[in-house]
Amino acid sequence: MAKIRLVTDTASDIDLKTAQKHGVVLIPMTVTIGQKEYKEAYDFTKDEFYGMLPEDGSIPSTAQVPPFAFLDEIKAAYKDDVTDLLIVTINQKASSTFNSAQLARKMFLNDMPDCKMKIYVINTMAYSACYGYPVLQAAKMANDNKPVEVILNYLEDWFSRLETYFTVFDLQYAKKSGRIGTAAAIAGELLGIKPIMCLTRGDSVTYQKARGIPKAMDALCQVAKERIGEDKQYVLFRGSNDSKDFTRQMKENLKEKALENNLIGPCIVCNAGPQVVGICFLGEKREEEIIC
Repeated sequence: MAKIRLVTDTASDIDLKTAQKHGVVLIPMTVTIGQKEYKEAYDFTKDEFYGMLPEDGSIPSTAQVPPFAFLDEIKAAYKDDVTDLLIVTINQKASSTFNSAQLARKMFLNDMPDCKMKIYVINTMAYSACYGYPVLQAAKMANDNKPVEVILNYLEDWFSRLETYFTVFDLQYAKKSGRIGTAAAIAGELLGIKPIMCLTRGDSVTYQKARGIPKAMDALCQVAKERIGEDKQYVLFRGSNDSKDFTRQMKENLKEKALENNLIGPCIVCNAGPQVVGICFLGEKREEEIIC
């Protein structure tokens, strides 16, 4: 009988208790705040993290998951007689975590060439709940004894159709992290211009601009309404800012409730800041190499 296990990193923004409930292995990112290092999700919750942000505006940093962390989980899965191990990581263009997972698989198979366990590394090209949500759904399918082919097809369909749009209310974090230029950030703050960002094949690009927060949220609603697939399934993600109006607007425009309304964790906050709202949904299918 098949025994399927899901492994992901904590940048997926899956709560630790939720992951444990569904049998998902969460490998922590290292978060540095000031001079102290923490294991994301294990040393603090997301809510606690927001209270730990430095008051001087300095930006915490995150570090990739090293290969040995994945290697340990691959060895543990093999010892537990897992037949199919699915490793799902953060966008490979933003972190070397994906490469760490691939290296760990190579190291393990070099030592165990006769291993019958299949190891899949999933190229999500996504962030936060945009890959955390489907990982949880895949784990639920595994718990319901769905064949691995069905689970892999689900993940491949999700990530090859995924579209992500978001806006940043405070450009200071994006400026300090280098995600946008200093001049653009200053001009944006002075004029109240908020960028509507689109994540395309792992790259964040400016899709359009809006003046003021209300118009930025209107623009997000409009792009979602125009591009979302017929199933109208979507996931919201947000920072510490009040997102009740955004949630209500999306529901009114799309006529459906969000599959999930997720609080973003350190990985997004360190690059975009704590004041972010965004949406991901399934659009048209693209030709992508998802399953590696």
